[in-house]
Amino acid sequence: MLRKVLIAVVSVLLAGSLVAAVRGAGFWAPAVFLGLILIALLFENARYRRLGDRAPGGAFKPTGERFIDPPSGKLIEVHSDPANGARRYVVVGDAKDTP
Repeated sequence: MLRKVLIAVVSVLLAGSLVAAVRGAGFWAPAVFLGLILIALLFENARYRRLGDRAPGGAFKPTGERFIDPPSGKLIEVHSDPANGARRYVVVGDAKDTP
């Protein structure tokens, strides 16, 4: 929700700064800065991995950590690679199935 509000506010500010710059104010720095912020807001979720439906292979071992993912309501188990600390999140079941 906050992300959507920020995108809307930055978009309005960007549009205003572009109009002002085009009409002769000559200040392009705010438009460039707001454009970069908007790009960051739009693509910041791209770095998160989707939840897996099966345990990863290789050196990944279960850590014993489990939690309920708020957006999906699924029970998640954490697997980690001890060599480099990489983590993978695997769906174990529905939260309603847990005691």
